[in-house]
Amino acid sequence: MKKYISIILVLGIFVLFCTFLFFYFRDDRECRLMKEGNIIVEKIENFRMVHGKLPNSLNEIGLYEQSGINALYYDKKSCMHYIVYFGMDLGESKIFYSDSKQWEDFARGINSYINE
Repeated sequence: MKKYISIILVLGIFVLFCTFLFFYFRDDRECRLMKEGNIIVEKIENFRMVHGKLPNSLNEIGLYEQSGINALYYDKKSCMHYIVYFGMDLGESKIFYSDSKQWEDFARGINSYINE
């Protein structure tokens, strides 16, 4: 009986440790990608100031489109609005909206009545 309790205790500690590591690295990845995304937003806004328009793609601001788990994406929504985003969990994204100038956890439409 003591042997089974020890095994259950060790497995419980292992599961807790793995859970801690999962959330630690997930938060670390999210913070890192948001910082990289903020750099992209800054380059987009600099491009807008210089050229008077938004870039059509990241290539126009000297960045290459990526794919994969650590990729950041740019989507021009209109002549004034855009989003920058990256994937989190399956079906979830962290999205920077140019209309609010904030990172958000859910997809929504652009509030075009907000002036930039």
